[in-house]
Amino acid sequence: MTVLIIGDADRPDSAGESPGRFAARGPQSDAWFDAETDRAVVGWRCVLIGSAADVAVYRERALRAGAEPDEISVVVTPDGALDVYCPVCGTVGPAPPCESCGANLVVSDHVSSRLAARLGVPDAAS
Repeated sequence: MTVLIIGDADRPDSAGESPGRFAARGPQSDAWFDAETDRAVVGWRCVLIGSAADVAVYRERALRAGAEPDEISVVVTPDGALDVYCPVCGTVGPAPPCESCGANLVVSDHVSSRLAARLGVPDAAS
């Protein structure tokens, strides 16, 4: 079983001998996770613990590497916020207005696991 913890969440008792623990998502956690998915075999289980954005990114990576959805468990911690996807200019960034094009966006509840971002909808009132 692979356990990846991003942030300061508690280590679960079932985490095994060497869970991956990283303060933030980045090149080191990416390399560690890629190595884990490279040696995964049928029956592999993955537990992702971290902010909604972090677990969305690694869940998508695991699926692209061939994992099945039922092999992946996620625990979302309250830290971190999801960025917002702007359909006007196609960028992902902090909450509205869009830093790239200035569009005033209403943030929907829809979350893209591919982008690890909520969908922004142009505000018709502006």
